[in-house]
Amino acid sequence: MNFGKHRSESSYSMSKMNEEDEARIRSEHLGKGALETAFLDMDEQISQDKQVWRLPGGCAVISILVFLGKLYVANAGDCRAVMVTSDGTKALSRDLTPASERKRLQELAYRNPELIGNSFSRLEYSKKLTRKDLKSRVLYRDWFMDGWAVKTVKESDLRPPLISESSRKRRLLNTIGVSRGFGDHHLLTVDERLSIKPFLSAVPDITVTHLRDMNVLTDKDVVIVASDGLWDVLSNEDAGLIVRSTLGSTDSADSSRYTQAAQDLVAAARGQQASPNLKRWVLNSGGHASYDDITVFVIPLKYCAAPPADSEEEEDDEMLDLE
Repeated sequence: MNFGKHRSESSYSMSKMNEEDEARIRSEHLGKGALETAFLDMDEQISQDKQVWRLPGGCAVISILVFLGKLYVANAGDCRAVMVTSDGTKALSRDLTPASERKRLQELAYRNPELIGNSFSRLEYSKKLTRKDLKSRVLYRDWFMDGWAVKTVKESDLRPPLISESSRKRRLLNTIGVSRGFGDHHLLTVDERLSIKPFLSAVPDITVTHLRDMNVLTDKDVVIVASDGLWDVLSNEDAGLIVRSTLGSTDSADSSRYTQAAQDLVAAARGQQASPNLKRWVLNSGGHASYDDITVFVIPLKYCAAPPADSEEEEDDEMLDLE
């Protein structure tokens, strides 16, 4: 970190730290800091590249790092990582959307009202307001509120809300369904031409899992990492059942079984065409299939913690002792 030839300006330097500071900082903190600065550096790099090349759009991003017996999950957007073990399923990240980050987005609009101008209201209301609601009383909440309060509807309350409802997911400024990610530096609202990037943070939300606390790991203990195209239609538990079924029915010596598990998850979320004449896809259960792009990884934890020295001689069924 200190002696890199082209060290990033946002990288963390320890050159001026005293002994008292060093005593408070653990390797876990440095792992988190490395991921946090890497995310911001990447977003800044995209911004610079957009000055040279035509790079429209943006993306949600999730990254996994296994280091010194710890599994770091850094998430910026609505991707998700889920651990699947013999004990069940456990989410390793939380979806960062306009709904889950309502308070952060509202506070940003409160402290920087020019970001929404006279085009949007930062408040959240208990129902969609129309002119018929003027001077009536409605439930609302602001950036500092977990609960709801009552207010009299004014003309300014009839503006579109900062976070709006839609048929499938809530959207920020009537435009985008995520609140963090990379890119979208020049994304504007359609009518008002307001910049959306100030609300889209590239800072990741990071969780740390101590693999050594798990005692043993088998070849069937995995982490599913996927885009919202999967999670929009499959629950964590459903995805875990599909992966366990695939791994339980494939040869433990076949290293492609994890790819097969990922393909089975994609197929389950994609569903089947309702009929040859309809461009509508449905799940096997009858519900609507995913309409979004679907990206899935299935990562075996056993080999993250201790990669085999010789993959041909490694016995997949043998448990790995982490104590």
